[in-house]
Amino acid sequence: MSTNTKKKQKKIQTTNTTKINKINKHPLFSEGFSSYLENGEFSDITIVVDKIKYKLHKIILSYESSFFRNLFHKEKNKEKNKEKNKEKNKEKNIEKNIEKNKEKNKEKNIEKKTIVLDLPHSEHAFPVIVRYIYCGEIEINTETALPILGLATKFELKHLIETVSSFLLRLVKKDNVQEWLAQAIKFRARKVIDKCVSILAKQFWLLKNPDFSWLPFKYFYQLMDHDNLSVKEEIAVYNIICNYIEKRNRNTNKKLNKQNIKKIMELVRFSFLTLNQLKAVEKNPNVPREMLIESLMARVESHEKKRKKKKSETLGNEQREVPKRFRDRPICGTSYDYEEDFDKNGIIYSIGTQNNKKPFKNPSKKPKTKFTIHASSIERGDPLDVTGRKELEFWTKDVPASWVLFDFGPNRLILPNNYTIMHGGNYKADLLRNWDLQGSNDTQNWTVLRQHRNDTSLNGNFGTASWSIDLQLEKGFRYLRLLQSGYNSSHHNFLLLSGIEFYGEIYELD
Repeated sequence: MSTNTKKKQKKIQTTNTTKINKINKHPLFSEGFSSYLENGEFSDITIVVDKIKYKLHKIILSYESSFFRNLFHKEKNKEKNKEKNKEKNKEKNIEKNIEKNKEKNKEKNIEKKTIVLDLPHSEHAFPVIVRYIYCGEIEINTETALPILGLATKFELKHLIETVSSFLLRLVKKDNVQEWLAQAIKFRARKVIDKCVSILAKQFWLLKNPDFSWLPFKYFYQLMDHDNLSVKEEIAVYNIICNYIEKRNRNTNKKLNKQNIKKIMELVRFSFLTLNQLKAVEKNPNVPREMLIESLMARVESHEKKRKKKKSETLGNEQREVPKRFRDRPICGTSYDYEEDFDKNGIIYSIGTQNNKKPFKNPSKKPKTKFTIHASSIERGDPLDVTGRKELEFWTKDVPASWVLFDFGPNRLILPNNYTIMHGGNYKADLLRNWDLQGSNDTQNWTVLRQHRNDTSLNGNFGTASWSIDLQLEKGFRYLRLLQSGYNSSHHNFLLLSGIEFYGEIYELD
């Protein structure tokens, strides 16, 4: 996804937008089957949804959806069984009932061609799904996407599931994650649920007195068991679990059984609690004694071996040599979500404002931030101006494979998911067209985060553009680099850059 504008960029998507995303799956369908959908010609099945009848065609529904294919096979098998029973009872029929049976058979023939579907919460999405099946085209927005995804999942429309899921995943942010999670659970949108749980887990340490009693046990357990659940103190996990148990047990219909209580209590890493905290926990009847004994034994072992715990400098170190309940929690990170080009939500802006506590100052010119910028060469300007949020010209010399490197310092790791750049010239030439965004932790080994080939997104004097980074990254990077991989728009090797901002997750190391 690329977005561009001269100075400012409208929001990509928010939960209030009405922008649509059109999906063209089978262009031939728009000409071949739409007329049959409109006039019902040759219809051999009637589907009833919310008391509305749809005259449809088995062959078209079966071709696109394994759900309908299996449904029609079941109906066919039922009819075969009825015919067998009918043959057995045929000889027993007497002549005076023949006419009655004929009338009943007429009614049955009508019933045979009608199937009633119960689709809670998704009734209004059904005609949209049907049009997609017949015409290969659909329109989705923030209000209709989840009901459509729910039906697409039920009807096993794989292509539609993937496309709508991708659309929705871009909308989920840390500020709206709980609202999206509630809706995703309602419509059983698996990928959206997983994305929401992942965001909540990573930002868990930032939540103040969170109440998850509304979450079904299955998803609460998924959250508390998440590998990326980050907390400052383990007691926070224990308190949230206790609060969940207490509030769920107030409602008879939501009350947890002993097995589930034990299951979630096992997620607490008791060996990381202080002695006073363990004394308080010991009084809780919901905490199995064996867990406390196990945690105390781990503490004693740790003391005897005089192990010195040290947090890993790379994310994703799972410490597999010990059981999960004895491992350190992951490093606490902070998420920054893109809204528009050079908004105030970016990582560099946060560093320049000391987490929005002070007015912005260019962080690359403040030694205390330990954030620096380097360039392969300098033809004009100062590379440090690139993070100053001003329209100042900078470019490298006309040399192939020119680059600009951003060092976030020894105590920071960045997991980018979006980034924005500004053209580095007050003219329309020499625009970036071919380059890679890369990440590294040693400046020797680089991971390509996004490739750009003949990318024409940047246009105009100090024009800006933004891109998403869709890789599923398991580790963060200290260094990010723009590496020019081909000629710019004027067939030169100058790398022009006037501004840059990154979005995603930042992890502060001790």
